[in-house]
This record gives sequence, C-alpha cells and structure tokens, in this order.
Amino acid sequence: MGRRTRRGIPHRSATVTVRLTEVEREALDEFTELGDFDGLSDAGRTLMLPYLEAMVAVREGKSSFGAAVEAARSMARLNQYLAEVETEHKRQRKEKEQGELGLGLSPA
Repeated sequence: MGRRTRRGIPHRSATVTVRLTEVEREALDEFTELGDFDGLSDAGRTLMLPYLEAMVAVREGKSSFGAAVEAARSMARLNQYLAEVETEHKRQRKEKEQGELGLGLSPA
C-alpha cells in the first residue's frame, strides 16, 4: 500500500477496513454513542489501542514483557472507560424504563 500525501506531505494515519458481524457492529454503534465518540473509527481505535501500543513497543525494541506491560496499562485505561460507558448505558436504560412505565419520575 502506498503512502497517501497531502501537498507532498505524508499522512500520519491510514484507513483500515474491518469486517464485523451484525452483533459486533451493533455493539460498536452503542459504544460509539454512549462513549460520545466522533464516529465508529474513533471508537474502534480506542478498543484496539492496547494491542496497537503493545505492537509499537515491540517494534521499538522493547521485550515482549515490556510490550505486555504497555498493553496492561492501556487496557486499564480502556477498562476505566468501559466502566463509564456501562454506567451511562444503565442510566439510559433506567430512564427509558421509567418513561415506558409512565412513572413521571425525573431522571437522576
């Protein structure tokens, strides 16, 4: 794959196509919405980042153990983010259930 350029300056990123099942796509859509991402690419990159950072570490000469440490740190950040998304999902589900029951309760 050749490098794309803008006015002779190489781009610092590339587009990658990923095939997903319908269930995976729905999950990514929900993650994108609840996580307040700019789009599917941004959300997908966030999910892949721990593994990409580990691979970059290996390419930069770190040992596989060093790369695993990088991945673990990045995964911890991702887990924290996923916990925030989970909280938002539960809040929205509760709000929707209260609305369907007609309880007239204001959202917390």
